Amino acid sequence: SVIGSIERSGNDYVSTAIDSTTGAGGGGDIPFEETLGSMAKTLGTALGVDRATLDAHIELGKPVTAALA
Repeated sequence: SVIGSIERSGNDYVSTAIDSTTGAGGGGDIPFEETLGSMAKTLGTALGVDRATLDAHIELGKPVTAALA
């Protein structure tokens, strides 16, 4: 699946905010600054790591549940 989207920022492109429920980009609840943490939490969740452990070790972001379906 495709998660998120990009937008032009000056001469470059940046990730838009991601909706953690649908995976859609542009106005979601995961801001650009938290996308790396969200990727790690999504991968950890897919691998069976419990949420409390992920939250204890990764401060930013949340799992993108649409990517887990």
